[in-house]
Amino acid sequence: MNLGPTHFSTEIGVPVYATEDEDRVLESIRNLFPEASGKTGEHTEDKRKRLWTGRTDNLDNLKEMFQKQMIRDTARAFLMENCKGQGGRRLVFNLSKQAGLVGKASFVENPGPMGEIEIDIRFESGEDAETTIKWLTNISGVEPVGDDEI
Repeated sequence: MNLGPTHFSTEIGVPVYATEDEDRVLESIRNLFPEASGKTGEHTEDKRKRLWTGRTDNLDNLKEMFQKQMIRDTARAFLMENCKGQGGRRLVFNLSKQAGLVGKASFVENPGPMGEIEIDIRFESGEDAETTIKWLTNISGVEPVGDDEI
């Protein structure tokens, strides 16, 4: 039984703009990563936003979202594409703040002007991005044909 990755650190960064309700942004983060902890910093150079930064060591909720939303194949393809060039030791991707607010995981390729939730996973001690992606998308040695067949 694979319990998932154990030697990694996950950093979360989210811009919080003056026009946004900070509690709603934090709710979006909690919906995606219930065990995340962090804080909102001071205003950045442009004075229109602050940055919430945090960490989590638990990706179980994200894995469950991929399964419930039946997006495991899409998630695997997107995440594999985003780990290229990182030597397999790092995985960086963005999730939608709006989708997170309603309890959904939705990838964002090109963050818009309001920013998104940036996830930066760094692997240690023999862990790698590809193994973690397979775990997140529930792949156990067999390539799926479709989500309904796993």
